[in-house]
Amino acid sequence: MPVARLPGVGKVTEAKLQGHGFNTVGDLAATSVEVLREVFGSYGQRLWELARGIDEHPVVVERPTQQISAEDTFSRDLLLDEFDDTLLALAEKVWSQTEREPDRVGRTVVLKLKTQDFRLLTRV
Repeated sequence: MPVARLPGVGKVTEAKLQGHGFNTVGDLAATSVEVLREVFGSYGQRLWELARGIDEHPVVVERPTQQISAEDTFSRDLLLDEFDDTLLALAEKVWSQTEREPDRVGRTVVLKLKTQDFRLLTRV
């Protein structure tokens, strides 16, 4: 199965995985967790688990929506002042989703940014 089929692996992550010779889930499963951590940081641990079908989260069939979100992956790294229009479009997408659930109450807005070295930065 291609690595792109793993949850959370988008185009950019897929390209980085392929750049390191990981084309299939089997390639990841045959690699030690230490190697994956070295290349992908803490996300390497999660890739190692996903490749082996490890997920300790309970299966919940019926549950209310916990969050409304929108995200985008860019084909190249952008400077912060280059994605004003994209940020606005994502905000509009989230807002339109909230209009479908008028009884919901928003409490927090979070901005998440993943760097090219896969560090995750969040701001509330």
